[in-house]
Amino acid sequence: MSRRALQHRVSFAAAIALTCSISYAAPFECAPVVPDRSMQPPYHRVSGQGRCEGFFSQTVSQKFVELVSLTLSPRLRSDGASGPLSIRVPRMLNATPPATLVIRPLGARPFYRVDMPISRKPTEWDPAPMLTATGLQVSNLGFLAVTGQPEPGVTAFTPVAIDAASAKSSDAFATVRVSVKVTTLRYRQYALSPATADTEQWREVRGTPLYAWDRSQLQIPLPADDGGLRVDVEATDDSGRNLPLLRFIIVGQHEPK
Repeated sequence: MSRRALQHRVSFAAAIALTCSISYAAPFECAPVVPDRSMQPPYHRVSGQGRCEGFFSQTVSQKFVELVSLTLSPRLRSDGASGPLSIRVPRMLNATPPATLVIRPLGARPFYRVDMPISRKPTEWDPAPMLTATGLQVSNLGFLAVTGQPEPGVTAFTPVAIDAASAKSSDAFATVRVSVKVTTLRYRQYALSPATADTEQWREVRGTPLYAWDRSQLQIPLPADDGGLRVDVEATDDSGRNLPLLRFIIVGQHEPK
């Protein structure tokens, strides 16, 4: 990896926290990231399209485990398919304010993102500009629908569906990525009340060790009553130290409490 790439490793959690500060009372705003004007296109508002996208740069130096995608299907459509994607967030209520859909590469590079508002109504998105600019395929992309940050260090998401069939899934698929080598990775899920956390068992994730920027996908059963839940992800590096705990909420048919 080049010195420049090392300098611009990004904590996705930090960028998401900034995105969550957007107020939906005002017109949709671009994420407060630094456009990379040495690349084309630099991150910008796309005229007349209601979205922002492009290359950006940001410097963060820390160890972390981060959420890079949360969908209702373990795999997206075939890379051979073409045309717009019909993206929806079926677990949102119609009256709920729009979420922010963030589309990013699953890998550490390139540093490119798309941001747009999304509601329960299907949203058409043409991936061609992003795929052309980055050289990636649809299967290389992560999708996150951010609904807010109800408490410090905890971001709330609603799972994304890429087609009508996956919209009916009873499981969510969370893709997490580590910034350093980790020897163990485990997670737990529990009801929205934090008091229930200590009663839940940790589940060890197979496939470790993971190396820097490796990913693992967690299959998370969703509550049958369409309620929300919390998820904690814990990773231990090769020196035996825990990385900062990743905590997030998967919203249900009501606001997280």
